[in-house]
Amino acid sequence: MIRFNFLALLIIILIQFRAFPQEKCGTVLLSKQKYGDSYQKKVLNFERWLNKKESESNKIFNFNEGNVVQIPVVIHIVHNGEQLGVETNIPQEQILNQLETLNEDFRRMNADSVFTRSFFKPFAADTQIEFVLAKQDPNGLPTTGIVRTQGPQNSYSLSQSDEFELKSSSYWPAEDYLNIWVADLSFTLIGYAQFPVSDLPGLEIAPDNRLTDGVAIDYEYFGTGFNTVPSSKGRTLTHEIGHFFGLRHIWGDGSCDASDYVADTPNQLTSTNGCPEISFTCESEDMFENYMDYTRDECMNIFTRDQSSRMHIVLNESPRRASLLTSPGLIPPEEYNNDLRIGDILYPGLIHSDEILTPEFEIINAGKTAVEDFTIDIIGGSNRITLTPTSPIPAGESVIVSGADLTLLESENFKQEILVKINFSEDENLSDNTKNKTFYYHPFQLVVPFRERFEGPTNWLNIDEENQLKWQYTNSVFSPSGESCIVGTFDNIFETIGNPIIITPEFDLSETNEASVFIDVSYRPASGTITDILNILLSTNGGESFDVNLATISASTLNSEPFRGSWQPSSISDWTRVFIDLTDYAGEKNLRMAFQGINNGSNNFYFDNIELFLSNNPEPLFLNEPDVRVYPNPSIDYTNISFYLDKIQDLNIRLINSRGQILEENRIENVLNQNYRQDLRNLSSGIYFIQIQGETFTTTKRILRQ
Repeated sequence: MIRFNFLALLIIILIQFRAFPQEKCGTVLLSKQKYGDSYQKKVLNFERWLNKKESESNKIFNFNEGNVVQIPVVIHIVHNGEQLGVETNIPQEQILNQLETLNEDFRRMNADSVFTRSFFKPFAADTQIEFVLAKQDPNGLPTTGIVRTQGPQNSYSLSQSDEFELKSSSYWPAEDYLNIWVADLSFTLIGYAQFPVSDLPGLEIAPDNRLTDGVAIDYEYFGTGFNTVPSSKGRTLTHEIGHFFGLRHIWGDGSCDASDYVADTPNQLTSTNGCPEISFTCESEDMFENYMDYTRDECMNIFTRDQSSRMHIVLNESPRRASLLTSPGLIPPEEYNNDLRIGDILYPGLIHSDEILTPEFEIINAGKTAVEDFTIDIIGGSNRITLTPTSPIPAGESVIVSGADLTLLESENFKQEILVKINFSEDENLSDNTKNKTFYYHPFQLVVPFRERFEGPTNWLNIDEENQLKWQYTNSVFSPSGESCIVGTFDNIFETIGNPIIITPEFDLSETNEASVFIDVSYRPASGTITDILNILLSTNGGESFDVNLATISASTLNSEPFRGSWQPSSISDWTRVFIDLTDYAGEKNLRMAFQGINNGSNNFYFDNIELFLSNNPEPLFLNEPDVRVYPNPSIDYTNISFYLDKIQDLNIRLINSRGQILEENRIENVLNQNYRQDLRNLSSGIYFIQIQGETFTTTKRILRQ
């Protein structure tokens, strides 16, 4: 009996903790994970931009019915394989209930608005924002705005990897739809959103922002009743969509000196939990009934007028927010008897390495009848190829098309474009019969191991977008190699806009069991709170995409002190050598590394001497090239020959006795910085010589066999 009571009590405690977590919103925590040292800089940049937009605007938001706007939403139910209506595969009634609550809250039609305390009622606002389920999908086909899919995991934490797993399982373009993912989130987490970004290029620094943009909600807190916990009244989604439109927590995620950047919400010491009758901090009464606090759902009932104005500025000015107002998802699709469309161009990705390109793309039959009498033109490189399909495409279905081989021609900046066009004489909608895609044709290979010191022209891909910052070569500062290095001029974000990226040629580690790379970095930030970043990324598919972040280098990882002025390294002590173990990718081919600068407007960022080893020793011998070391010497069974050469080359190695006789001769290919093991076990004691001849040097080493 005692045991039963203890277990019952434990269950009650866990349920209460789940129902009323202290940190239930993951928005700020996830943003800090993504942006790291740059998070505060991102906040300040965004608020500076928002304030500027507000002051520039000639329009004053009027609270009248004429300003009501609609937002198209797609609700992705990411379930665990249950039957419809069971647990994570929530019923449609629960979805519609949540949508009704959301609209009532944003239009101040919520029945509990009468409980807003009298002191705050003059500040209450109808935001005049409404949410409607999307009427057409990204392919222009009719939709209910609800998508159900079985997810890759049973639950999802706040890690970036889990976020990607959840959101990539079902996604619609974030510029046209407000994506809402409903799934089983981890223990205390009940929701999170992605903040909007400014329209200043270079300030959106997470590489996957577009693909993760939206809101995620735990299924037990999505709406009221049905599969929710008893405490849920649907306000978690209201809170998170507030974040999606630029609202911050009402306490500013700090204390009394922090701000949510909204004039008509009082400063507040911290979040409010439960449902207090009164709360007084920061020398004023707390607005704990605000949707952006942490009170229980039943106690939330207000957005303020200034919060509403802030959301409308974001809606009108922020990328992937302003475009929602004119989204095709708001309009029922016009249906045609005959309507072929080009969907996504699936291949190539960012980079293609071979002279022959076989593009892959989607053709959609959005009409009401099957289609077969059409052709497809594919234009790219030096080719124009016409394909004639061999079978009809049924109404409402799509096919993946490939098989046309294009011959690519090299260009000065490696940039290429392919164009796909449908020719269908009976097509009643020609607006989506053509699509193009830009990519880079970069057919170069690196032999491993390799070393790049940027001392002259290189065939690395330095992506050069119009009016955007790119990595520059400089020989005007001290570099460890004594020659030139790479610099990102990040010292003024409003003059140098963009996040530069330089990419290696393709390389192959399939013949090695170990690998590592070293890079010399020099950086000092302009202040102790703002840092630029160097991300070192890896592609395992030849450059189609860069999904692996090998390292993130910033002021904190380098222990760099702030430097007032434009940073320029002047001695070896200004440089740090960074080691990255690549052994996890040994055995793989079609690899590329990318060096992506994240420009936060702090100071110049330099890197140099990128060297790949076919070992994972964090402390290899860095010799004065060309140099060769033989050790141990004297030795008994084996001796090691350590090479550090001025260029990669093939070597002839001879083992010679004291009478000048050649006992053994070997040829080793592609030697730069490797170690070679010489077997001495079959030799008698005495003096021997190892003669090494390469392309740029010849040397002889004397060894003693004991």
